Amino acid sequence: MTPNFKKEEFACKCGCGFDGIDLGLVNRIQVVRDIARIPIHIRSACRCPIHNAKVGGVAEGYHTKGKAIDWDFYESEINSLGMTLLEKICTKLLDNWSGGFHYYPT
Repeated sequence: MTPNFKKEEFACKCGCGFDGIDLGLVNRIQVVRDIARIPIHIRSACRCPIHNAKVGGVAEGYHTKGKAIDWDFYESEINSLGMTLLEKICTKLLDNWSGGFHYYPT
């Protein structure tokens, strides 16, 4: 999909095969990866309705439509870059982006 992300990373974690992630979101996460220059861990993206209910997701939420990605940086990588810089990167990007791209500080 992009230089650092494979389609499988965005597939539903239950193994059902749902992997219809929005390419625009994938491109956005690639921009973050390019700026930070450290690996990103995709925690959750596409969710089928069954898996979404199992993890307590909102029915008919963005994950069920392939329009949400929960992600973070690996902690060992954060230590080398610094959390403050990561927060600034994410905040700056959010100033210019909308539609399913949100930053939730730890």
